[in-house]
Parts: sequence; C-alpha cells; structure tokens
Amino acid sequence: MTTINDVANKAKVSKTTISRYLNGKYEYMSESTKIRIEKAIEDLNYRPNLVASSLKKNRTKTIGIIISNIENPFFAAFVQKAEQILHKMDNNVILCNTGDDPKIERKDIDTLLGRQVDGILLTTSGGNNDLINNDLIKKDFPLVLVDRRVSGLKADLVALDNEQATYLAMEHLYQNGHRRIGLLTGYSAGISSRIERINAYKKFLIEHEIDTDQSLVWSGVPNQNGGKEGVNKLLSLQNPPTALLSTLNILTLGIIEFLNQKNIKIPNDVSIVTFDDVYWVKVVSPPLTAIKQPIEELAKASINCIFERMNKNNKPFKEILLPGTLIKRSSTRSI
Repeated sequence: MTTINDVANKAKVSKTTISRYLNGKYEYMSESTKIRIEKAIEDLNYRPNLVASSLKKNRTKTIGIIISNIENPFFAAFVQKAEQILHKMDNNVILCNTGDDPKIERKDIDTLLGRQVDGILLTTSGGNNDLINNDLIKKDFPLVLVDRRVSGLKADLVALDNEQATYLAMEHLYQNGHRRIGLLTGYSAGISSRIERINAYKKFLIEHEIDTDQSLVWSGVPNQNGGKEGVNKLLSLQNPPTALLSTLNILTLGIIEFLNQKNIKIPNDVSIVTFDDVYWVKVVSPPLTAIKQPIEELAKASINCIFERMNKNNKPFKEILLPGTLIKRSSTRSI
C-alpha cells in the first residue's frame, strides 16, 4: 500500500508538507510544489487512510441518518436535502432504513456506533427508547430526533408542528361546511407524529363542538393497501364522512386507487386533504389539497443541531417545531 512517505519521496518534499497539502493548508505553497505533489499522488494512485486520520482527529466526518421508510417520498426528500447540505460541508452520510421495525433500528444504531459516525439523525420506530437513552443519551453521543419525539427522552428534536398543521387542514374543511370528517392514519403505537395528529384532530372537533365519532378514525397498516382498507371502511359507514384527512401520503395513494376503482368522484362525492405535498399530489386528477412540510428547513435545522452537539455544546436541548403550509387545490369543495 502506498504511504504518505512514498508520496513525499516522489514529490521531493517533506512528509509534513504532504500532510499540510492533504488537509487543504497549501495557501503558502509554491505552484511548482503543489504540481509535484499532485503528480506524485496521481502516479502512485495514493489514497489517504481516512480511518487513521479520523482516529487522530477524533472525527470521521460521517453522519448517520436513520429513517423509518425510504419509500415515503417525504423521507426520501428529507434525506436528499440533508445529503446535499452535508456533502457541501465535506461530510459523508451513512443511510439506514428501518421500515419502522424496532429490531432493525436497534441493529442500525449499533452499526453506526461501530462505524464511529460523528452523530446520528434519527427518525425512530418508537420501540427502542431504553437503547436510545442508555447507548446514546447517557454516553453524551450527538443525537438529533427528526420528525418523531421519544417520550421522556431529553434530546434535540426537529419536527413539523403537527397540531398547527392538522388545524390548517381541519379549518379548511370546516370552513367548506364539512362536519363529518374521516381521519386515516397508520398504527400510532410509539409514533409521536401520528399520535399528535390524531390528538389535534380530536381537539379541533371538541373546540368546534362537533361530535367526536370514533368510527370516523381509522388506524391501520401504513401503506397503500392500508389506505384502501381504511377508506373502504369509512365510506361503508351508515353515515359516511363527507371529507377525508389522510395523515400519511402513502395511505393517500391507496385512498385514490380505491376511489378510482369504485368510481367515487373527488371532490363531488368526497373531499380530500392529505399530509405531505409530495411530487405526485400535483399530477393526480384532481390535484390534491395538501399540507406541505418545510423539508429544506427541517434538514437545515437538524444538521445545525447535530453539529452543535458534536462540538460539545452544552446548551439546553432544543425542540424546534416548524409550521406546515396548506396548499389548496381542487380535491375539496364546499357543501
């Protein structure tokens, strides 16, 4: 294996000069020296030993990102934006996708710790509270929770303000005359974002003196088939809802598929608002009214938080809740 000494000998400079060049500290080097070093590196096909370098600096310049479902366009967009920001900061990313499986999440945390990442951005599956508390928080490991909180855990959190966002959707439907509003969500055990949206939905109904009919709330498998199952159940009620609020864009795909199969017209037969203004909600017919999450701002805030923790910032833990925006399209109507 080619070493830094080999490069120094070939370029006819000191090992210290090569080290300075590799670390970007070459502003005072002559142009001829830099050219000789570059040619030596190219001729010898030299690759710096990043592991050894990271051990010396106690940094690997690598951030781990653990998300719950890469098939969800929201998480895919978040990862894309976070990677862009981190790459511009000359950091690498190791991405883990748990599929909302606590066992996979536990393994991913262990893997990232073994890889000596500098910090972790975590969208938890909700099933590893003790592990997160013991292996990360108590060891003062840089961690930022993204999108979902862990109950009772003192850690930085960056997420959508789910109550504010749910109120936007509910107020829009309420102002259009809807009083029987069906809610579709994924299983909520341990998933704070889903619990917060359900609670906000119920709170809105109570504040507006609307009967909180539990039969209008469906919670099930968070995928496209789940959406089909949920909308079928709600629209089969003796007194079905006139509007639907879907808290997951993946459920919404199933809802749209079911309504098209049954020739149920949007919004003439039922109005729809969905969470996440992802790419496809604009191109379905009709385009869907949606809650837009500030993905770029979520990514920036998460990365700012993780670097503060990496720099041993002892400030109090932050809870950053960013507002959603209602994008009105033609999937809702007044009744």
